[in-house]
Amino acid sequence: MYTDECKKCEDCRNKSPLFSLLADEELKMLGEVRYKVRFKPGEIIFKQGTACHNLLSIREGFVKIYLEDEHDRDFTIKISGVDELIGKTSIFLDKRHPYSVAALTPVDVCFIDADAFKEVLFKNKKFAEFYAKSWGASNTILWNRILSLAHKQMNGKIADTLLYLSEKVFHHKELETFITPKLIAEMSGVAKDNVVRTLSKFHQEKIIVFLKEYIFIQDIEKLKEIAKNG
Repeated sequence: MYTDECKKCEDCRNKSPLFSLLADEELKMLGEVRYKVRFKPGEIIFKQGTACHNLLSIREGFVKIYLEDEHDRDFTIKISGVDELIGKTSIFLDKRHPYSVAALTPVDVCFIDADAFKEVLFKNKKFAEFYAKSWGASNTILWNRILSLAHKQMNGKIADTLLYLSEKVFHHKELETFITPKLIAEMSGVAKDNVVRTLSKFHQEKIIVFLKEYIFIQDIEKLKEIAKNG
């Protein structure tokens, strides 16, 4: 749903830290070519392969970034929340989204015109440096996740996914209720039934607390050991 209940970018408290490096006139320029949209859980924000004209800045909520194969199977590569800027790769390549993005919770996002963003980026050195570091940090996390999936067995993959969610996404041992076995399966490259069995096993071994809509990491050191040796 489109909404015009937007504050000025200069006064927004929910903008990405990246934008704190911009002068008011630069923020005003971006604000004039951006719009805010509210999405419900499950709604697709943009689709893999479609044209990329905007970057996405999350103001509230969580989204999943995922790849789709020719058999309509999803592989979730990342969970993103407030302060995240999505689309950094697309605007400099073929202007096509290399992945899909969907809302996991109620989400408020700002769509920022890609051409205006690049104009500001090329003029502001500190902004460009921070942007490059942010891009590099995101890629490092992604490469480590891919390496984990390529070389680990099922227990290790699932343990690694739980640690990623705890340490990189929520910064807490208690995972949000929208983290379901199905989503963990999409992130781990493992069948949903196997995820449920593994989570139940971790629960019995007191590594996690796993209830119907609740996951809490009880023994993070043991989980790290499984992720490392799995």
